[in-house]
Amino acid sequence: MPEPDAAAAQPPMTEQERAEADLFQQALFNLIPFFMDGARGDPSRARAAAVELMKSYPIRSMLELQLVTEVIAFSQSALDNLRRAKADKPMPEVQRDTLRRTAVSLNAAEHRTIRFLDKVYRDRNAAPATRAKPHQPEPQPVPEAEIVRDQATILREVQNRLAQHRAQMGAQMGAQMGAQMGTQQGGAKPDAFMNHDQRRAAEPDARREARRPAG
Repeated sequence: MPEPDAAAAQPPMTEQERAEADLFQQALFNLIPFFMDGARGDPSRARAAAVELMKSYPIRSMLELQLVTEVIAFSQSALDNLRRAKADKPMPEVQRDTLRRTAVSLNAAEHRTIRFLDKVYRDRNAAPATRAKPHQPEPQPVPEAEIVRDQATILREVQNRLAQHRAQMGAQMGAQMGAQMGTQQGGAKPDAFMNHDQRRAAEPDARREARRPAG
């Protein structure tokens, strides 16, 4: 029984996937000439060399693919200029200087592209952490007016409780001292040790007692 075709078993590519594949093939097409000498003129080997070099970069987007292609092209062009300036003995010195200056410019362009690529990598790596971290609202301070109002309420409650406590203690102590003095002195007026409320309550009884005839 023949095995099914692997290509036929795969689902069809979407338009975006096909476009990304075409862009990758175009990048390889642009890089293959830089590796033809090392591959002894074999385009397949030159293509494999370009793929291997591109694999050393973590490409995750088409922008990164473009930047990586530029970095490789700039670096290989600069190296090729330096190689020709050194290898071609009959070349005029003016042409050698031109190749060297061009190599320096290509090298500067490579470094600028690398810095831009590094920034793209940093932004890409920082984006998931930024999205994953939920926004934590800052705690709002309690308004000063509410703090003062709460303190005043507490102070009034404390003062009321202290006043009630003093009134109760005063009534109890007055009654005890009045009873003790009445027992000791007999004829002494019991209201001498009473508070204001107690004296007012005792006045009617005292007037009736005064009007009662002796004997």
